[in-house]
Amino acid sequence: MKKLLAILFLCGIAAIHAAPVTLVENGVPKASIVIAEKPVKAAQLAAFELQHVVKLITGAVLPIVKDAPAPGTFPVYVGESAETIRRGMKTAGYSGEEYEVKFFPDALVLIGNDMPDFGKIIYDNQHSFPRTEMALHSTLYAAYDFLEKCCGVRFYFPGDIGTCFEPGKTLIVEPLNIRRKPSVEGIRFATLAYPWRIKPFSSPRDLELLRFRWRMATLYGQASHNTHGMYFRYWKKSTVSKPAADVFIKERPELFAKGYEGRSVGSMPYVFPNDPDLPPNLCYTHPDTVKILADQAVRTARGEVIPWTAIQHAKKIKGLPYTYPMLGEDNNDYCKCENCRKLVPPGVTGADSWTWIYFQFINALCREVAKQYPDISIAAGVYQCPMQDVPLEKNMSLQLMFGINTWYLPVIRNRHMEIYNYWRKKADDRPVTLWLYMLSPYWDMLQNNYPKKFFPGFYPNAVIPIIKMFIKDGVQGMFIENFIDYNYLETYLALNLCYDRNFPAGKELNDFYKNFFGAAAEPMREYWKEVESAFWNKDNYPKQVLNRYTGVLNIWTHTYEVNWGIGTAERVAKLDKLFKEAQKLAATPMEKARVEFLGTTIHSQMVAGRKDYENSRSALLHPVPRVVVPMTRAADGDPSKADFSRAVEIPAMKTVFGKDDATKVTFRLVHDFQYLYISMKEENPAEEKTKDKDEWKNNVEIFLAQKAGEFPYNHLVMSPHGTFNNYRHREVNGIVSNSITDVGGKYVSKYDGKNWSFLFAVPLSKLLPDKEIGEGGHFRMNLMRTRTGGENLSWSPLFDISYLGTLHRMGIAVLGGSRPRKGEINGDFQNYQRPYFNQKEWNFWSPVKDDPRVKLIPGKGLRLQGGEKSGLLFRSGVKTPAGDGNTAVIRLKASGKGTNLILFNFHENMPGDKTAAIYKEAIGTRRIEIPITEKEQEHVFRIPVSDTPKGKVSHVNFFLWPLKDAEMLVSSVSLEIE
Repeated sequence: MKKLLAILFLCGIAAIHAAPVTLVENGVPKASIVIAEKPVKAAQLAAFELQHVVKLITGAVLPIVKDAPAPGTFPVYVGESAETIRRGMKTAGYSGEEYEVKFFPDALVLIGNDMPDFGKIIYDNQHSFPRTEMALHSTLYAAYDFLEKCCGVRFYFPGDIGTCFEPGKTLIVEPLNIRRKPSVEGIRFATLAYPWRIKPFSSPRDLELLRFRWRMATLYGQASHNTHGMYFRYWKKSTVSKPAADVFIKERPELFAKGYEGRSVGSMPYVFPNDPDLPPNLCYTHPDTVKILADQAVRTARGEVIPWTAIQHAKKIKGLPYTYPMLGEDNNDYCKCENCRKLVPPGVTGADSWTWIYFQFINALCREVAKQYPDISIAAGVYQCPMQDVPLEKNMSLQLMFGINTWYLPVIRNRHMEIYNYWRKKADDRPVTLWLYMLSPYWDMLQNNYPKKFFPGFYPNAVIPIIKMFIKDGVQGMFIENFIDYNYLETYLALNLCYDRNFPAGKELNDFYKNFFGAAAEPMREYWKEVESAFWNKDNYPKQVLNRYTGVLNIWTHTYEVNWGIGTAERVAKLDKLFKEAQKLAATPMEKARVEFLGTTIHSQMVAGRKDYENSRSALLHPVPRVVVPMTRAADGDPSKADFSRAVEIPAMKTVFGKDDATKVTFRLVHDFQYLYISMKEENPAEEKTKDKDEWKNNVEIFLAQKAGEFPYNHLVMSPHGTFNNYRHREVNGIVSNSITDVGGKYVSKYDGKNWSFLFAVPLSKLLPDKEIGEGGHFRMNLMRTRTGGENLSWSPLFDISYLGTLHRMGIAVLGGSRPRKGEINGDFQNYQRPYFNQKEWNFWSPVKDDPRVKLIPGKGLRLQGGEKSGLLFRSGVKTPAGDGNTAVIRLKASGKGTNLILFNFHENMPGDKTAAIYKEAIGTRRIEIPITEKEQEHVFRIPVSDTPKGKVSHVNFFLWPLKDAEMLVSSVSLEIE
């Protein structure tokens, strides 16, 4: 008992020798909730919460009264009132987020340090609730501590479904006095992302209440993105957003990043559509950029509300540090002006240079702020910032960002810890906070366009020691980015540890299953254990994942294959058995609802996802289509002038599931080295069910990327009504966005209300977002026909209905043909610099290892001999781009005797193909006899390049072949394309 009392004392909790207090007896209220005549919002909400939860437990409604208790009831004073002041307890007696639960023989007081916000709380309207940012509402903490520690309540999830307790008509509590502050003061916050997915189990109001029940607060140390307002005020006046237009002052392009003109890389195309010059960031060295933002910080700290800033209603709170957030736009595209470049030390490149540019900007901002308001600090974010010896001003806080949900991989955890320890040490006495990604495999599915059904990731046991470590290290804030429906248990544990470092997380985790699932506790405990043991086990991941570091956020681990490699058929079957057992055991309506919630959000989609994965195996093994796009004469970007007689015709499009369709949709593609030309003709289509001109209901969509299934990619949308847009999709720092961007396309549509055709031209320089396609180059593409009159069609079958979720199914296109060029082969054998052949340049086929019939003779050339039993094939390893309509010219200087041949090969060379080792792998071959003599001569051979019945030519190469008893000495050989 003495040991227990000592622990309670250290926690700011004291068990007292006083009689138990009866709040409800046999369904009859024996207590009343007393608030001041003019209560603050925190006290009002605390009173409503007490009343609501006690009603859940007992069915009784404790009355809420002002100043004096209801006659004959035990008073529970909530917040400061005349009676608490009489008892020596008032708000002014507490600092920071301090609060107190105090039992008297004749009363209970729940009180804390609250902001003087006297607005009215409407319990059914979350918009009337207090703020969790830059606000004190500590009386609520006292109320929740009382409910949890004295009434046995637990808040695991939003709404009544997430509130656990032992029901009964009588509620008697043991007195327990508490006076304390939260352990982590700066930030305790979780995003609770995508609340609409938890309907009908919870509501937005329930989510807002959970923020208070989990004691969330943001007081200092949050480094949010905070430059949007600069665009609205000083870039241009928005033509599509009235709120943005209302704050516009004047155009000041000098305040923004240079070097991105015409590139359409800005992060706010929804405010500034079709603006190719929209910059990705600010110019961090322009003096007015710093002055404007510093002034913004000072005015905010003094209580001014500035629209379009990261924090508003953020007046400095007495006695607490004040930090103003400053992260730029969420990308790594910094200004390229001379002054910004000078911020980077010589030899520093890449992400290292971003660190220098960003922190030199933050330093300048800190200095400018200090001139006006010395008590203000700037909250900087260490986001993708390598360890660099950049100087830091004193009035700065650092927020470090880590995806701890992937710390099952040692390569990730070790690197993160290295960065964490470096910046924590560098921070010295500056406040350090964290931005923690506590996500699930759903994040990978979402960001990488994989199918959205997935094997889940639980890690409640793993998260406990991680959060404890951060708290022990003195971290002053944790901002958690999560999905409430998938990882509420991890978030519950993490935030409770932040609130109280002595929170018995292990015991609470053990109790969770019984509290939440009741009679179904044991199968649910095993369910969580099975998922966590699979997910948080490095041995379940392939080597390429184990050895790969992918940054602080890490969104490339759970690919479709990796995810279902963990969610094996056997494991999913085991989990399904446990789930069905839980369904049978759940006894009460609430227990059944909680099991059903797991089924709706996690289990059912997992089981369906495993089936989809197994069904997709044959689909994924189905090869994607491949095409060589022929060259034609120049049409200067005018699709009406393109010679489509030379075009490749895409085979009849099928449904997205690979089935034949009655509608004939014909695509033809050709290029002239400057533009890609596309024609489409649709004949006898089914009648559309809608006549509106919505481009998403009746269109052709063309997806274009360098790599299948990866960002960035272009998404062309053409409608029959003449509209054409390109949506550029990209991912930066884990954030996926798309914007309408100009690709310089020319679009001509003909539509008579039924039949539709179009011509289109797009510059090859803009075909892909991040790469210009050259001769022989390739890209990934899919052609989609979206319609309401029939099933959607595609060139490469998707075996799914999701376009964006099946980008890994994009087909392959290669640009055929070549402009006049020299082949990239090293054929100067007289001066060949190596004693052996570079396999990428030359290699040979022979049944004999180290065949003596192949020999380099310095100063003379390459000697090739045929031999008696087997011929010798000496091959050019370089495949040169060429196509139908080109002419290949081989120039050979050689002497020799006997029958010597050139085998000239035509290839349809696609990405992923193995390099052809012998001529039989070509789609066509020309056999040319060399009229060789013992005296060296130069021979010139002109070979027309043409497609063959086996395919379209994209590349060529050749062999030198001395037949039996023949030999030749080759001093040089070259290849040119005309």
